[in-house]
Amino acid sequence: MRHLALCLAIAGCDAATSTRPTAATTPAGQGSAAPAPRATLAMVRVDDTIDPFAGMSDDALPAGEGISLAQESTSLGPGKAGHTRFARIVLREGESRVSAQGRLSRWLEAVRLPAGVRWGFEDVAEVDPARGRTVVVGLRSFLMTGESALSTDDVADASVNEDKNLGGAGPTRSQAYVALTLTPSGAARLEALTRDWIGRRAAIIIDGDIRVTPVIRSAIAGGRASITVDNRDEADQLAKRLRGR
Repeated sequence: MRHLALCLAIAGCDAATSTRPTAATTPAGQGSAAPAPRATLAMVRVDDTIDPFAGMSDDALPAGEGISLAQESTSLGPGKAGHTRFARIVLREGESRVSAQGRLSRWLEAVRLPAGVRWGFEDVAEVDPARGRTVVVGLRSFLMTGESALSTDDVADASVNEDKNLGGAGPTRSQAYVALTLTPSGAARLEALTRDWIGRRAAIIIDGDIRVTPVIRSAIAGGRASITVDNRDEADQLAKRLRGR
């Protein structure tokens, strides 16, 4: 199975990549597949100042579920650095990410959250040397708060481009990306969220799953964004699904 690497690269953000499985394609000559449903898009604030695991010991973790707690450094606002804790689950042999997310979600139901705060999940991926590719090995949690600043209806257009100036001092290489143009209302909401959330992370969500959590460095005006994709074929597929045509 191939994997799709996504990174939302928008001016004023520091973004990190994550990997996602791609949909299977129909081989030529074997009939055409039904049109893929339109992709859903969302952008929601991540609140790293909340620690729902405060005072929790390892004894509170369910035995045999592959669930653990971890800590990472992050930005908590302009000029503010700190740490946040999150839950992580390891996929069992042959287990789907949907099943693993269900197991983690069931345990997290007992963890109390402030009003208006909810869980979000992102894939944890590692390079498998034996198979020579990146594979999803687990999931991790984030805490999301507030309404989404974006929806699929805010995508006025999605086109595919390539950045051919990569590689630095090494061999020249290109990187495909989906260039998004937002509607005026979507652009206004994106600018408002990023203006109010400088120095903190936001979750970019496609089809209900967190793909990347960039730190907002400045207000984002202009209504344009890009999603970096592993190759041209995946970029074409994602652009069509975001456009709905």
